[in-house]
Amino acid sequence: MSIESLKQRLAHLPEIENLTMRLEGGMEVYSVGAGFASVPPGASDAEIEQAISSVSPTPVNVTPLPAAPTINESKPAMTAAVPPAGSFAASLKAMVDEAQAGIEQARADGRAVVGAAIGKLNGVKASTTKVASGMAKQIEDAADAALSDLGQISNEL
Repeated sequence: MSIESLKQRLAHLPEIENLTMRLEGGMEVYSVGAGFASVPPGASDAEIEQAISSVSPTPVNVTPLPAAPTINESKPAMTAAVPPAGSFAASLKAMVDEAQAGIEQARADGRAVVGAAIGKLNGVKASTTKVASGMAKQIEDAADAALSDLGQISNEL
């Protein structure tokens, strides 16, 4: 039985579309998913199907989750408490705010550095196009000259 026939007959198995077979140590080794089944070369179709079925990944039954509760719009939105000025909590909040501002500045600096590098790459792109165009022009001119020489020779014959 061919691999395609097996795939059709075992279409109910997960990952059967990835079924492969190879010869190894005088045995036919079928693989599907992470499983491997070995059968002797003279095995019947039923034996092959049974071997593949026994190593095929088990289908996962998915149970839908219950619907998420809805937000009650009548409740006021929670706001972060503002610690009293000069308190320990206020000093910690100031430290966190300063660190976050530093991160934002680092991101801006990083974008500027990467932007400059990309600008350099774009310059290389333009230079590459210019050099390639110049080379193509020289090759075309050489080809035109060769064709002209051939035309001159054929006119002289």
